[in-house]
Amino acid sequence: MPYKLVQTSPGNVDITKNLESFLFCYNFTVEKASQNIIISSGIFAAYISQKSGKPFIKSLDDPNNKEKKRKLEISNVAEHKITINNAKLVNSRFSQFSNEVSQLHLFNFEEEDEEKDKREWIETKGWSPKFKNPSKNDDGKDFLKHILEFDQVKDRYIYSLSTQSTSNGTERFALVLPFIANSLIGTVLAQHNKKLPKIQISVDDKPWSYPKSGDQELPGALNGFIMVAEGAFKSIALSGEIDDFLQLVTSHKESDEIIKNLSKIVHRYPTPISRTLNTVSVTSSNSVVPSDPELPMEVFYIEGLNSSNNEVEMIVK
Repeated sequence: MPYKLVQTSPGNVDITKNLESFLFCYNFTVEKASQNIIISSGIFAAYISQKSGKPFIKSLDDPNNKEKKRKLEISNVAEHKITINNAKLVNSRFSQFSNEVSQLHLFNFEEEDEEKDKREWIETKGWSPKFKNPSKNDDGKDFLKHILEFDQVKDRYIYSLSTQSTSNGTERFALVLPFIANSLIGTVLAQHNKKLPKIQISVDDKPWSYPKSGDQELPGALNGFIMVAEGAFKSIALSGEIDDFLQLVTSHKESDEIIKNLSKIVHRYPTPISRTLNTVSVTSSNSVVPSDPELPMEVFYIEGLNSSNNEVEMIVK
């Protein structure tokens, strides 16, 4: 489904009504002793592609506003909204062909008030698309149900659960979930400098909890990230590439390297034609990202669950 992207400050600019691809990602740590969540750094990326001709995309790369923090708004046809605050444009890539144009913009989140501003980076209170938990597979074969409970996130369906284990049990997990009301990305932001709520993952109604009730400190110091991906950014691979994303947002990489990686992701998304040296001259088709009727996806990733050599129960046995 196409989204509308508007810059509401500074000024009021209608960027495009044909946004198909966007990504939010921020990383966090959890201190072992205090069990407090600390939000570190975050990015927002928008990839806009369309056939050449009017209406052209209004570029976000405005020299007059490049150093300013911006407020942006993404909305869908049902007027569900995501508000983005304190976003600073740090890099942009542009591609043009005779029949196609595209822009990839990368923003960093910046804050002046450590306590307050990080919690306001991304506001999702206006985001409430309908979603019903599946209860059977499309092929009618055995259905394995996965559910997440985390603070205000209740009975949240999990599309995908990936774990990695050591001799001390579960070391990390990655969850892929629908991006709906009471989002994870908003819930974890609201917990900045607060104690980690209990994480409960149920597989066929068998719950796994972290930390265990009564634990005075965590079995490990945690690193993780929350991500929302839509459109071409959904082509991020579940195996391996999800793990790489933690390093992308935590290692203070230069924006050139981050946008290079994002560019690789969006340009391999399945479109009518893949732009290569061999197809650059083709004008009978294009690589404009098609509209997707499905919801954006959230990713909840944590590693270091047993990093202090304390045993953590296996999720997948």
